[in-house]
Amino acid sequence: MKTLTFLGATFVASTAVADITTLDAVAVTATRQAERVDQTLANVSVITREQIEKMQARDLAEVISHVAGVEVVRSGGAGQITSIFTRGTESDHTLVLVDGVKVNPGTLGSANLSVIHPDIIEKIEVVKGPRSALYGSEAIGGVIHIFTRQSGPAFSGAVTVGTDSLQEVSVNGYTALEQGTQVSWGAVKTETGGFPTYRDADHDSGHDNLSFHLGARHTFNETDVNLSVQSRRGNTEYSAQDYSNFPEVALKPVDQDFTQHLISVSAENEVSERWVTRVQAGYFFDELIQNQSPDFVETERFQLDWENDFELDAHLLTAGVSLQEENIQSLSFGSGFDESITTKAIFLQDSIAFGAHSLLFAGRYTDHENFGTKATWEASYGYAFNEHLNVFASAATAFRAPSAPDLYGYGGNPDLKAEDARNIELGIKYRISSDQAVTATAFHNDIDNLVEFVEVEPFVYQGRNVARARTQGVELTHEATWGAVSWQTSVALQSAKNRDTGARLLRRAQRSLTSRIYHDLGRLGYGFEFIAQSDKRDFGADIAGYGIVNATLRYQLAAAWVVEGKVLNLFDNDYEQVAGYNTQGFGGLVSIVYRPN
Repeated sequence: MKTLTFLGATFVASTAVADITTLDAVAVTATRQAERVDQTLANVSVITREQIEKMQARDLAEVISHVAGVEVVRSGGAGQITSIFTRGTESDHTLVLVDGVKVNPGTLGSANLSVIHPDIIEKIEVVKGPRSALYGSEAIGGVIHIFTRQSGPAFSGAVTVGTDSLQEVSVNGYTALEQGTQVSWGAVKTETGGFPTYRDADHDSGHDNLSFHLGARHTFNETDVNLSVQSRRGNTEYSAQDYSNFPEVALKPVDQDFTQHLISVSAENEVSERWVTRVQAGYFFDELIQNQSPDFVETERFQLDWENDFELDAHLLTAGVSLQEENIQSLSFGSGFDESITTKAIFLQDSIAFGAHSLLFAGRYTDHENFGTKATWEASYGYAFNEHLNVFASAATAFRAPSAPDLYGYGGNPDLKAEDARNIELGIKYRISSDQAVTATAFHNDIDNLVEFVEVEPFVYQGRNVARARTQGVELTHEATWGAVSWQTSVALQSAKNRDTGARLLRRAQRSLTSRIYHDLGRLGYGFEFIAQSDKRDFGADIAGYGIVNATLRYQLAAAWVVEGKVLNLFDNDYEQVAGYNTQGFGGLVSIVYRPN
């Protein structure tokens, strides 16, 4: 049977890093089935371990900033708030999974990508467009799925130093035991003094992060069992407004401790040639504790998914159930809550292939403890003109459940409904040659019932489902390999506006471009990155467009020893992503890496 889901697909995909283009890669997130990207009826980007190493990225947000249609917006330096806007949707409209476990906290809504270190990642799949028909809430703009490392050399490690007092040590290991057991592990310790978060601040905002991960895989008879355990904890400094000398307002240094834990256990069994069943249990804990006040936020979530795949002639049926128990606690400026939310769902998907035609129908029925029930669906069609050219069309609905702060926090409203979205898109995937490919997608997304704070009484504000938005645009990616040179360029043109007022949505550029080029000369390799965005609107301000260049260098000292370096913001451009906040100026880092082949 051709089915191969989630964690098991990591091993297949890891063998594909030598493929010339993304279209040849294997992905599982779009349909919960393993299939080549060129055959998927969606816009899918795959970032491999090999590509991550060439980027020399400092965090996950830096890695995905090169995906067309995915905007990364930082409020300062390392560890600071990092927002992801996929296809112009809201920052809490992108679902993030790590080894199949949802890591969007029930408090802030958007996942904290700045604390996930690239060193633990095997590959990343980014699916743009609605996926609520399979995954439920948050999957309006898309899904980012991170697969942690479960293979590699017996031991590898790196020591890194850089500007802003950066110091980092990472180690990883892999062991294949008797009777088919495979174990992987790793740890990363990062410390940086950072730079001032606000332009008006006179103090640096540092960040430290200690991360561990453990993975294991074993086959019992016909059952594959996977285990993933991760833990991250550290401290982030930032600036807060000081009203002690009111009416004068100053900035003071404050800090908060963060903790994240994740556990995933899954078992997959091929019951027969036509039936595969899979069960996954997941646990996620996320906590932020402010050290200069009693304020904190905490999410604890348990999830259980049972999926069954049936191959029936031209049909590949996927049916499953999902259960999620979430406890959310918060205290902010004296207003707090402690609430639990239960979500149940069933989903069904039929993937049909006949000749050059492909069809996909999917639906999910979600029962949410607070707002009630929600049905979402997807219908997609694809046609393969030949082995080089594929086109697809898709229509889908999606939603975001109101968060616990929306319901119970300051100005909360327990009567809120879900935010709804309707999307249509057209895509083309063209393999120009064995070493060159182009992907293009046009999309149109209408979002209703957006939660917005409105004045319900004089000086009294409450969340209401009153706002409407429309995002539409075009994404284009070209990638090629010419001998020792690899190249990838992505362009996104989009409009993200309030449908009632016509105003542009905040912090979203209308035009963006990212480009990477890498020249591999054997022992020596070097590359350049270019990132550019047009102007944006922010709260009470206009943000000018910008362009920055980064450069990377790698030299192999010996068989297993490599020295790497990266220059950040090569031309020291002064720019903003959030009004009033600093961004990375000219800087760099150098690493000594032990990485046996």
